[in-house]
Amino acid sequence: MIPFPDITPYIFKIGPFQIRWYGLMYLIGFLAAYLLIKRQETREIISIIHG
Repeated sequence: MIPFPDITPYIFKIGPFQIRWYGLMYLIGFLAAYLLIKRQETREIISIIHG
């Protein structure tokens, strides 16, 4: 049988407040999408200005 690691579903817990792994992944995904969109936006504006 393959051993399965016992990983807690949360990163850290302060009282009743918990940050879970999937919440962190959502945050990283939204942040990456935002930064990629902003980067693409600046490239499009620069290419339009310079013709």
